[in-house]
Amino acid sequence: MLPPILPSEHETADRPPPATFLQDRPPEWPPTPPPGMPTPDRTALSRTKTGLALLILAVFLLWIPVIEYLGLLLGAIGAILMILGRRPFGARHETLVWASVILFILTYAAEFVVLASFANSVFGIGSSTGPSAATAFLGAWRGLEEASLAAVALMGVCFALIAFDLEDLPGRLLLLAGVACQVVVSVYLLVVVIDPILTQAVTRAFASNPVDLSVIEAADAQISGLGALRVLNAIPALVFAAAYAWAWRRIDRGVIPRTQGTRAA
Repeated sequence: MLPPILPSEHETADRPPPATFLQDRPPEWPPTPPPGMPTPDRTALSRTKTGLALLILAVFLLWIPVIEYLGLLLGAIGAILMILGRRPFGARHETLVWASVILFILTYAAEFVVLASFANSVFGIGSSTGPSAATAFLGAWRGLEEASLAAVALMGVCFALIAFDLEDLPGRLLLLAGVACQVVVSVYLLVVVIDPILTQAVTRAFASNPVDLSVIEAADAQISGLGALRVLNAIPALVFAAAYAWAWRRIDRGVIPRTQGTRAA
C-alpha cells in the first residue's frame, strides 16, 4: 500500500480555507453602506414590511361581505405604515405612495356622491309608471354602473401604485395583472350577470300600475343567490397579495432599498 501524499507547506499556505457554515450565512441586514452613503432606517423598513403584510390581509378580506369593513380598516392601517416607512425607498416611491392614498380617498368620496345622485334620481321618479319611468330608472342605474366600474379601476390602480416602486419586473407585472383581473371580474359581474337581471325586472315592474315591487324583490333575491360568483373577486385578491408578498420578500432579503438613492429620514 502506498503512503498517503501530504500537501507541502507552500500548497497548504496557498490553498483557501474551506467554506464554513458561518461563511455561507447571509450578511446582516441592513448592511453597513460605504462611507458617505446613508444608513437604511431599520424602523422605516419594519413599518413598510408590516404595512405590506396588512395590505395582503386587506385584499383578501375586501371582497367578503361584512368582513370587508375589517379589510378596509387593515388596509388603512397598512397604508399609514407605508407612508411612515416610505423615505428609505426614494423620492419616487414617496410620490407613488401619496398618490395611491389620495386617489383612494377621492375615489371613495366620489362613490358616495354617485350613490347619492342615484338615490335622488330614484326618488325623483316617485310613483310614476310605464316605459318612461322604467327608462329613467335604468338610466340612473347605468350611470351608477359606469361610475362603479370606473371606481373599481381606480382602486386597482391605487393597489398597484402603493407598492409599484418596491417591485422588480415580475412584481410589477403581478400588480398590472391584478388591476386587469379586477376590471375584468367587475365588468363580468356587473354588465354580464347583474345588468340583464335588473333590466328585465325593472321593465316588468314599471309595466304595472302601481309599480310591482315584488318583481324587483325577486330579482334582488336572484342576484343575492349568485353570491358564489363573488369568489371571482378572489382572483385579483390573490394576484395583489402575491405582488405584495414579492415586495416584502425583496425588503426582507435586503435587495431594496438601494442606499445610493435614499434620503436621510
